[in-house]
Amino acid sequence: CAARYLFDMGHRAVMNVMCLRRYTMELRLGGIQEAWRARNLRFTASRDLISVANFSARETEEQVGAWLDGLQGRPLPTAFLVGGDFMAAGTVSALQKRGLRVPQDVSVMSIDGFNLAAIQEVPLTAVH
Repeated sequence: CAARYLFDMGHRAVMNVMCLRRYTMELRLGGIQEAWRARNLRFTASRDLISVANFSARETEEQVGAWLDGLQGRPLPTAFLVGGDFMAAGTVSALQKRGLRVPQDVSVMSIDGFNLAAIQEVPLTAVH
């Protein structure tokens, strides 16, 4: 699963950005939680999940941006695992608007079948 890949790449602080309106997304979240358990890590939704209302880039940018603004000096995750390419685009935009570079400062990985990653201006890993 995608979370396992991020852990294999050395990431330990991973923020998950998901829209849970579809059953398939709930299944993906279950796989993410299992990957955390396999690494003896505890997944806590209040700490490790930004739940967005829909799959749009704009909504995701607003939600991730508000979350980033609320960090107030706490460490930034090393990676964001995002439930879709449009949501990943919103995540990247929120990061860039706050002066963060992808992938130099933080990695973004998408779980989707659409290939927005191919036209994105920053390197974006996408799992199909």
